[in-house]
Amino acid sequence: MKCTPVKVDLLTEEEALTLFRSIVVGNDTVLAPDVEEIAAKIAEECACLPLAIVTLAGSCRALKGTREWRNALDELISSTKDASDDVSKVFERLKFSYSRLGNKVLQDCFLYCSLYPEDHDIPVKELIEYWIAEGLIAEMNSVDAKFNKGHAILGKLTSRCLLNSFTDGSGGECVRMHDLIRDMALIITASSPRFMVKAGERLGSVPYEDWSEDLERISFMHSWIRGLPVTPPVCPRLTTLLLSHIHNFEEIPDSFFTYMCCLEVLDLSNNSLKSLPESISNLENLHALLLEDCYRLADMPSLKKLKALKVFKLTQSKIEELPEGIEELINLRKLDLSYNRGLGPFPSWKLRRLSKLQYLRTDTTKIQVSVEDLLCLKQLKVVAVHFHNVQELNRYVRSQQFQGMEKYRLIVGKEVGSFAVNLGNEVVICPAESVPFGSVADDLVLPANVNYFHLFEVHDLVSLSAIPCWNGARDLRACSVKRCNGLECIFSEDGQISLGTVESLSLDDLPRFRVLFDRIAPPHNIYSNLKELSFWACPTVKNIFPVQFLQNFPNLESLRAYKCNNLEDIVSETAEMSDWGDHEDDSNTISLPKLKGLYLGFLPSLKSIYNGMMVCHSIEEVEVRKCPLVRRLPLSLHMDSEQATAPPSLKDIMGEDKWWESLVWDDPRAKQILQPFQRQPGTYRFTQTFFFLEQQAPLKI
Repeated sequence: MKCTPVKVDLLTEEEALTLFRSIVVGNDTVLAPDVEEIAAKIAEECACLPLAIVTLAGSCRALKGTREWRNALDELISSTKDASDDVSKVFERLKFSYSRLGNKVLQDCFLYCSLYPEDHDIPVKELIEYWIAEGLIAEMNSVDAKFNKGHAILGKLTSRCLLNSFTDGSGGECVRMHDLIRDMALIITASSPRFMVKAGERLGSVPYEDWSEDLERISFMHSWIRGLPVTPPVCPRLTTLLLSHIHNFEEIPDSFFTYMCCLEVLDLSNNSLKSLPESISNLENLHALLLEDCYRLADMPSLKKLKALKVFKLTQSKIEELPEGIEELINLRKLDLSYNRGLGPFPSWKLRRLSKLQYLRTDTTKIQVSVEDLLCLKQLKVVAVHFHNVQELNRYVRSQQFQGMEKYRLIVGKEVGSFAVNLGNEVVICPAESVPFGSVADDLVLPANVNYFHLFEVHDLVSLSAIPCWNGARDLRACSVKRCNGLECIFSEDGQISLGTVESLSLDDLPRFRVLFDRIAPPHNIYSNLKELSFWACPTVKNIFPVQFLQNFPNLESLRAYKCNNLEDIVSETAEMSDWGDHEDDSNTISLPKLKGLYLGFLPSLKSIYNGMMVCHSIEEVEVRKCPLVRRLPLSLHMDSEQATAPPSLKDIMGEDKWWESLVWDDPRAKQILQPFQRQPGTYRFTQTFFFLEQQAPLKI
C-alpha cells in the first residue's frame, strides 16, 4: 500500500508548555510559580516533540512539591546527556517515563505489552489474564480482586501516557502502544530483561542461533512462520513463550521444550495443531498452559508432572477424554474446558482433588457435575457448569457456598450451542425431552442476582408468567426464549410476573407465539426498562405492539423482527384493542423518544410499520429488507425553526432501491430530505446483544 509522507511540525515553546501543563494538572488548574518554571524547563527538554511532551507530562502527574520537580528535571537532563544523536535523545526522553514508574511490577507489565504486534488492539481482559498467569498480579482469594488489581495497573500506565485506552467496535476495552513507545520498550528488552519479539511478522523460519540462552520472553503471536527449530533450543531462563494465532501452525517438534526448564507461561491458542509434543509433559515449572480455540487438537500428552500449573485452558478442541493426570494438578486455580463438545465425563474423585480451584468452566461439553462435587471446591468464585436437573440447580443456588459466587453460568440439561453474551450471572434451562419442565417450573429457584435467563426447548410452557420465580430476580437484565414450541405469550391472565428490570427480550423460533400480552392489559411500566426487543422466526405473530401499549416501553432503543412470515403490523390499532381503553392521543402520532434502531427483514406479510406517524428523535438506523408490501416509512421529519430536516441522529436507512422508489410519502418533502441516508443493505447478519446464535463465536470469560 502506498503511503504519502505527512510532515508534522514541532510545537512552539509556548505550545509545548501549554500541552505539558494541560496533561499534568488540566486546563482549569495553575501550577505554583516555582513549579511552573521547572515545568517549562522539562517541556523545553522534550525538544518540542508532542509525543515526548505527552509521555513526560504523564510521568510528572504524581509529583508533589518543588524538590520532587527539581529532582525530576535533574534525572531527565542526566538521562540524555550521553545520547549520541537526536534519535537517541528522543528514546532516552521516552525511557525517562518508564524509569520513573519506579515499581518493577509496573515496569514489567508495561514491557509485556510490547509482546503484541505493532499497532495491535490489545484486549484488556486478555492482557490482565497474562499478567495473572505470569505472577505479576499476586494470588488473591477473589477472581474479581485480581482483575481489579490489573485495571489499577492499567490506570497507572495510561495516566502516564505510556498506553492509550479505548473501546473497540464491539464494546470491548482495549489498550494500544504508540509505535515509538513500543520501539522504546523493545530497545529496553534487547538487553535486560531479554525478549525476542517477532509478533505480527512474516517469517520464513527462525534460525536456531536466535534462540539464545539469555532469553526470558518470546512472542510469535499473530505471525507467519514455516516451523520451529528441529533441534531443541537451549533457553534455560525462558519464562514466557507466546505461540498463539500463528498462520498454518500445525506441528511442534517432539523434543522442542526439552531445554526450557523454567518455562512458566505457554500459549498455543488459535492454532492448527493436531497434537502436542511429549516434551510438554516435563515442564514442571509451568504455571499456565493456554490452548484456547484449538479446533483441530485431538491428542494431548500426560499432565501429571505439571504440579505447579495454576491456569489450564483447553477450549474448542476435538479432545474427547480428560488429559491424563489432570487430577494431579493440585495447585490449579483456573480450569476452562468449555466448548469441547465431545468431552466427558469428569469423574468426581478427579474434580474434588482440584481443591484450590477458583474458576471452573465445563459448559458446552458432555460433562455434568453434581452439587456435592462443587461444594467440595471451597475456593470456587466463578463457575459455568451443567446440572442434571432443576433440583440440582436449586440445591446449589440455595447453598451457603453459592452466596459468595462472583460470576456464574448455571445450565440445566444439555449443551445448547454458543453464547453471544459476555459472562454475567446466567441461568440456562434446556431440559431433557423426557423431563417436562412444567412439572418443576413452580419449584425453580433463580438467584436473586441473576442477570440473564434463557429458556431452550421447553415445549410444555404456554406463558412465561407461569414461572413464579421471576419475581425474586431483582437484577434480571436479559431474557431469551428459543425453540419453545408451546409458548404463546409472555403475560397471560393466569399469572403475573415482574419484568421491570429487563433490558433485553429475545424471542427466537417460537412456532406458536402470538402476543406479548394475552387477554390482559399490561401493568403500568411493566417493561419500563426494556431497551432491546427481538423477534426471530415467530410465524404466528401478526402484530407486535397494540398502539395503546407503547406507553409501557418508554426506553425502547432497538426493535428487530426477522422471518416472522405472518407479521402484518409493527404497531397496530385493531378492533379487539378497544377493550383496553381509549388511546391517549387522537392525533395518530406516536412517540418512541429513545428508539435508535428499527430492523425489519424477510417479512413477506408485513403491510405497515404504523398507519400514523412516528416521532423518533433518537433514531440512527432503519432497515427494511425483503418486506415487499411495506409502502410507507412513517418517520416524522424534525422541525428546526420551521425548517423540516431529517431526525438529528439519523445515519442510515437501509433498503433496496426498488423498495425505496416504491414508497408513498405523506409529506412531499420527506423523500428528498431522507434520500441522502438511503443505502443498499449490506451482507445479511442478525446480531443481538443478548441473543444466542450457534454461528457466533463462543464467549470468552
